Amino acid sequence: MSIYGVISGVTSSLFVALNGIYTKKALEMESMDSVKLTLHVNVNASVLLMVPSILTGQVEFRVHLFTITVSFM
Repeated sequence: MSIYGVISGVTSSLFVALNGIYTKKALEMESMDSVKLTLHVNVNASVLLMVPSILTGQVEFRVHLFTITVSFM
């Protein structure tokens, strides 16, 4: 057991707990159903994670006439 593994596990558990709290509060405040909230969270996460992926060079976009080719390194 390494210190890095322990820190990663504790940090992961913290974010899972915070996500549960956020989800419960969002459902109460917005009167949304869970499917709609899951859709919003997943779309936001996809958009937010795409920016660092592009900036670090992990995803390369090539735009051609009316087609987009995506290559993953």
